[in-house]
Amino acid sequence: MKIFLNIDPLLLQQYTTIATVFIAVLALFLSIWHLSVQRKHNKLSVKPLLTFEELTANTERGFGVFVRNDGIGPAIIKEFKIYVDNIQIISDYKHLWKEAAKKLSIDYNFVMFHTFEPKTSINTGLRLPVFTIEQKVNKEQTALFKKSISRLNIEILYESIYGQKDRSLLNES
Repeated sequence: MKIFLNIDPLLLQQYTTIATVFIAVLALFLSIWHLSVQRKHNKLSVKPLLTFEELTANTERGFGVFVRNDGIGPAIIKEFKIYVDNIQIISDYKHLWKEAAKKLSIDYNFVMFHTFEPKTSINTGLRLPVFTIEQKVNKEQTALFKKSISRLNIEILYESIYGQKDRSLLNES
């Protein structure tokens, strides 16, 4: 039996089958492409950005070096390194700043330190002290502290929740 346009029904059924398979394969391809675009978007939408902030005058926000997460997602710390005069301080995390203070010739007791151990995270918008001084110190200690900041390099290696690695540097040389 012939139908419209004199096409054999079996041939029409084959064309329909081929068209159906083609549309299904095209839909699968578009779905995979859409998922890859969405994944890229998700990675960018949770990307952390750690920045250092140096405050060298006494303010209500503190005095010293702070780290902020200006990105959109949390920063997961992988490594925290301290350099004095471009030489890395090698010590365990608990004594890292104590060793740095010795090399900087500053009194460990009037300076506050924060070491970021691996697997800790810094949430979006969070501002944390890294190397700060109490606001009630004399001019000599303040001058020594400012000089110490210029000799100090800090490197934080971190990643996003998707494993994208990045780093933040203070006083890169």
